[in-house]
Parts: sequence; structure tokens; C-alpha cells
Amino acid sequence: ERGWSYRVMPGVSTVAAVSAKIGIPWQDWKLVSAHGRNIDVCREVLGSALTFFLCGGSIQAQDIVAALCQRGAGQAQVYVIENLYAPTEKLTVSSAQQLHDDSFAVAAESLAAVLVDTSALHVAVPQNVSGLPDDWFIRGEYENGRPVPMTKQYIRAAVLAKLALKADDVFFDIGAGTGSVSIEAALFAQCSVYAIEKEAAACELIAANREKAAAWNIEIIEGSAPLHSVVPT
Repeated sequence: ERGWSYRVMPGVSTVAAVSAKIGIPWQDWKLVSAHGRNIDVCREVLGSALTFFLCGGSIQAQDIVAALCQRGAGQAQVYVIENLYAPTEKLTVSSAQQLHDDSFAVAAESLAAVLVDTSALHVAVPQNVSGLPDDWFIRGEYENGRPVPMTKQYIRAAVLAKLALKADDVFFDIGAGTGSVSIEAALFAQCSVYAIEKEAAACELIAANREKAAAWNIEIIEGSAPLHSVVPT
């Protein structure tokens, strides 16, 4: 506006700098800015072996670690770099579970970046479309010997086709049973999924199927409908 000419001189990006320091090429990383944004950490890491988070605002390194552990991805390898290129620079490398057990936290005045490596946790599902075979899921029983119910393959396929879920949707599976519908919604829509189930034995079964499918974008809520006290705000 004042008629001045200028030239932009970009610095080394945080991504390139972290890549050089830890010796892992960045080209296959999924890049996520958590600076000033609320994000679903586990939805972001789904489908990507290496996910890079630029932290800030309400999402810090310890929040990423806690989310991974809560959703069953505690064995993911986590790299945390604090205060890049400053005299107080610090690199921490460990599993998410170990960091969580050690009550790891980044100081409030620190700037941090986090790389999450889930390559060792990825599993192969039988197909890349909804309608997984019924026998692929882990089955179980209640304490009284009654089997935990599961929506059958052709019903799951039809329901998910009708819903046409997108990645930015939020899906509630009320009375989730074995978690089969939740698993398929999580894997194939890659949206945020809440599996709501009142029976503790079924919740344990959902957790086992979540781990088998590496569907970390599922949050399990033990509760009954109506859901005034259990639906996230």
C-alpha cells in the first residue's frame, strides 16, 4: 500500500528441521496443525503411519500422548521436540504409554512439535469397503452366558451406505454391542465415532475389536440412553 518493494525469505520449516534431527524423511508424513485448533488426535493418525503435529493452544504434547493411550494406541512411538533450535531444545522419544506412565508434560512456556509413528500398530483388514465378514470380529458373552449382539454383515453394509458418512462427521453408535458398526464407520469414513454401550462386558469387547482394527478414532462410553450425562459436548 505504501509502494515499498519486498522479498519473502522463508526460514527452515519446523517439519524439515525435525525430519533432519531425527533422521526420518518427512515426505510421507501427514501434517496436522493443532495450533489454536481443537482436533481429534486419534482420527488424525488413522490411516497414516507417521503423523506430525504442530502443537499450540489447547492441544499440547501431553494431550496427544493421553489421547493415544485412551484409545488403545499406547504402543505408538512418539517423538517430542521442545523449543527447536533454542538453548533449551529437548528431544524425547518413547512409546505413548511410557510417556503417559511417566506423567510426561511440556512446560507451559515451551513450543513443541510431535511426530507419532503408528507403523508397528497398523493391521490389515480383509477389504477396503464396508461389510466386513462377521467372523472377522472378536465375539464374546455377557456374564450370564448370553452372546453380546452384533449387527450382521449385510445390515452393516446397507446402513453405512445409506448414512454416507464423511470424515468431518460425528457418528454415535448407541447400543454398540461388539462394536462392529462403530469399527466400520471408523475405518471407512474415518470420522469421529462414539460407541455408547451400557454393558461393561460389551465395552471390553468393543475395546478389543478397536485394537484389532486399529480404529483409534472410536471413543467408548459406558452408559445408558437417554444420554444427557454421556454425550460429549
